[in-house]
Amino acid sequence: MGLTRNQYLAEMGIQVWLTRSARAPLAAGPTSEPAEPLDSLSPLDRIRRSVAVPESTEPKMVETEQPRVSSTPAPVADSPAPQFSLVFAEFSDLVMLFEVDYSQDSLAPAQERLISDLGKALGRERQKITSLKWPMLDAAHVKQDQSAADQVIQARLKGSLQGKQHLLVFGDLSRQCAERMSQDRIKQLAVEDLQQYLSEPLKKKTLWLSARAWLEQG
Repeated sequence: MGLTRNQYLAEMGIQVWLTRSARAPLAAGPTSEPAEPLDSLSPLDRIRRSVAVPESTEPKMVETEQPRVSSTPAPVADSPAPQFSLVFAEFSDLVMLFEVDYSQDSLAPAQERLISDLGKALGRERQKITSLKWPMLDAAHVKQDQSAADQVIQARLKGSLQGKQHLLVFGDLSRQCAERMSQDRIKQLAVEDLQQYLSEPLKKKTLWLSARAWLEQG
């Protein structure tokens, strides 16, 4: 764009007087300082002013660092190991399963006599008596929870019942273990805890009659 006469004179240092109406209106700016007339600026300054971009007044987005969430799940505390002592008394075509006190290392004479007498009264020959005390090992690195205990009990029951069809269970723990069995061919009879028959001898006859009727059913 060509320069006007007044602009050329201003560039040569000659002061040019303009009437008030001839002056360009000044735009109100954000600052309190008056804007300098365009005629008094050099061509370079006028170009700079024409292309100047006002600073944005919009709020700036400030990125904040989000707390890092670990993808590793928190460790779950292991359930405490159950504590029990089970006895497997094996007879011909019959297994008796019952619980004894955890502190016992072997059957008490009264317990062994009751089991042996019951087997004879039922016409079954005793084969062997084994026990399972849990926890099996006092080692932190070996799994000893209820799930592991159930697996071991089922394996022991399966081995004891090999070639047999009848399972006589004494007490709640033995009954719960028997209920988890998946062998349909095994016939089960649940009776009271073994200690009940030791403390109340009159119940022994009831036990014998119930077990005999159960075995006669095949």
